[in-house]
This record gives sequence, C-alpha cells and structure tokens, in this order.
Amino acid sequence: MDILPSTLTPTPDSPAALGYHMPAEWAHQQGVWISWPHNPDTWPGFLPQVVTFYDELTRAISEVEEAHINVTGDSMRHDLERRFKDAIARGRVVLHDFPTDDAWCRDHGATIVAGPRGRAAIDWRYTAWGGKYPPYDQDDRIADQMATYLGLPIFRQEVTLEGGALEINSEGLLLTTASCVLNPNRNPGLTIPAANQLLVDTLGARDILWLEGEIAGDDTDGHIDNLARFVNDDTVFIEPRLGEASRAILRDYRTPMGGALTIVELPLPEPIERDGQSLPASYANFLIINELVLVPGYGEPEDGVACAMLQEHFPTRDVVAIDARAAIVGLGAIHCLTQQVPE
Repeated sequence: MDILPSTLTPTPDSPAALGYHMPAEWAHQQGVWISWPHNPDTWPGFLPQVVTFYDELTRAISEVEEAHINVTGDSMRHDLERRFKDAIARGRVVLHDFPTDDAWCRDHGATIVAGPRGRAAIDWRYTAWGGKYPPYDQDDRIADQMATYLGLPIFRQEVTLEGGALEINSEGLLLTTASCVLNPNRNPGLTIPAANQLLVDTLGARDILWLEGEIAGDDTDGHIDNLARFVNDDTVFIEPRLGEASRAILRDYRTPMGGALTIVELPLPEPIERDGQSLPASYANFLIINELVLVPGYGEPEDGVACAMLQEHFPTRDVVAIDARAAIVGLGAIHCLTQQVPE
C-alpha cells in the first residue's frame, strides 16, 4: 500500500504534540485488562471451556503483573471472587464492575500512551468490527471506564478503530491494514493521508507501513495482530499467509540507521474448522507481558516450534503456550482478548 515518510508533524494540542506515544508491547507493564467471557453466542457450546482458558490466562498474567477483569453482573463477580480469592487478596487480580457485551478487550479497551506528562488513554469509537455483532454499547464504554479508574486524561476519538489493528515498536514504526482502518463499515471516506495524520497525532507514530492481508475466518477485516508482530525494534514475526505485497513493504523498509528489518516466518497451524467454518488460528496472536510471552496453542507440534522461535528473541522472558482451541471458536485468541497497560 504505502509508506509514510517521517515528514508529518503532530497537530497542535494532539497527544503526540503533548509528548505522548504508544509504547511497544515489551515495555514494562503495570497490568493487563481482560473482559470475562459470558456471551454464549460468541462461543456456542464452548463457553465452559473458554472460562477454563480464561482462568489459565488470568493466573499466568497475575504471576508477573496485575490482571484487571471487567465483570458483568453479581453472579460473575461471586464466581471470580471465589476463583481468584488468593490473587485478589495479594492485589494481583482486580475486579471491576464494568459490564461488557463481549470479551474482546484488545479492541474495546483503551489504548494507553505515555510520555513526559505520564500516561493518557486513547478512547476510539468501537462498533464491533463495523457493526457486525450488536449490541456493543457497553463495550464502547470500557475505554472511558478504564481511564477513569486509572486516573488518566482521556483523548476521545471520533474514528472507529480497534487495538488489534495497531502494532508498533519503540521507535514509532507502526504496522496496520487498510482493510480494517479504511473500511467503509468503520470509517467511510477516511483516506490514507488523513489516517496517517491521525496515527501520528494519537500514537506518536513516526513511520507507518500499510500492509494487506486477512486469514480465513478472521471477522475483523484483517487485524494486524494476526498477521505481523514486532519482537524487537528491527524484527517482525509474520504469519505465513501474509501476502507478497506486504512482505515486500517490510523488506523494502529501512530503519532510521539505514538497516533492514529482519523478517521471521512463524509456523502455520493446521487448518481448524467448526461446522464448516474456518477458524483464524495464528501464532502471531501472542501477548508480551512482564517476564512472559503467552502464545496460543492449538494442540499440535507446531506449538512447540512457534514457542522455540519466540524464545530465541525473548531470552529474559519465559515463552509459554496456552491451549487456545476453545477461544479460537470465537474467532480470536490471546492477544485479541487482552489489553496491556504500560507502567
């Protein structure tokens, strides 16, 4: 698609003009937010297994940082108080009575930016990936509720955008997809130049690479977190189904020092289907947290291969696979269901 040179300057009074930027995921974190699952339509017949997956995910997070859970209703709160009694007592699991319509916290949660003034929250409009799954009014309030709890200033945006569409390194190189950000089901009439300025203003992006791609079963219109992920400033792990045009954009990009990006291709999971529908299983949907990298597992030998490849690039973190076969029935995995908050 396009490469934005380092020529745009932030609009006055924008988050970037005030010194804010989106940290890379490997920056030290205060905690990770999740929205506890409860919608049976998202995981028909699999909700109990998804709760087990969430239990394991929450326990892994709470071992190394705070796990914040958005809670829907008294019954759920009572279950979680019992389930995580010890971790709650230690302050490693925190429950919030912030009801949700669904569980995809990466997309309905706030994007937290940081700078000399501290942290702030970007509150994008959220419409369940272009109005695909109403209702979503409770989800659209989560970013504001997160920011209020954290005591952060809020920059509210009129643009519809999800966290899964954003991938950035610590030098401000941002990856995204036009099929998501520019989709008429979200932002009719939004152009690449306008989107470039928006991403510079809100996230402090320096360069923006517009990639293309969408794996079978992905209902997000091509979120980047299933396709291409940074593991450090100069290395991008890509999903094998990322198209040649996008690979070429990554190959042709040069860092500020003139170096090329290192591109590493992850293994391809065996196709997973349910009731004739392809499920978007991807090892790119990993989550980087303090001391750990959590990788979706699909019950096959490639799980270990993906973990070993990531372990090479995260020598100070343990790389752990969590069985995501139940979660993927809802068309997403670990990264889709979590939203980190930098320290």
